[in-house]
Amino acid sequence: MQAYISGPLHAAKDLEKARSFYEFLATVCTQAGIEAYVPHMHTDPVRQAAVSDEDVFRTDYAAMCNAAVIIAAIGEASSGVGAELGVAYQAGIPVIGLFRTGERPSRFLLGMLKDMPRAMVFSFAHETECASRLQDALRELSEAGEALLEGRCTPRSGRRHITRSKSGRVTGTPLGTFE
Repeated sequence: MQAYISGPLHAAKDLEKARSFYEFLATVCTQAGIEAYVPHMHTDPVRQAAVSDEDVFRTDYAAMCNAAVIIAAIGEASSGVGAELGVAYQAGIPVIGLFRTGERPSRFLLGMLKDMPRAMVFSFAHETECASRLQDALRELSEAGEALLEGRCTPRSGRRHITRSKSGRVTGTPLGTFE
């Protein structure tokens, strides 16, 4: 079973602190017997700056599609996190959203997570509390059998073909499909 760790990178107020927190979440997953995919370990905007936007998308999207659960830091605004959770919503991938006490997640995002049948959201005051609550949430999902269905969406390979009609309308082939 694999968890996808979602959290702001470009939008992070302190990128090093954010990376450290996502690695902490991965450690909690590992301790629970769950493999974690941490995007910045593969497609970091600074450390792997030469990776193309398309390759970042394909790499991380494939990892999301293979994840049994997405664990998302939702306390700071991030278009990437929002997009990842939109994919989870459409594909029916369970989500655990978490944020520090005092942070104010997007109301839209909270509403989407509340609308999902397999999503949990919690706040925490310190990392010890975060670890404990995350372990409980992972256990609850596992016991319910919800976090065990991997590969809910299928990434398409190859480049996106974009065309522009004479009227100026842009069209293109879809990047992926959901099963």
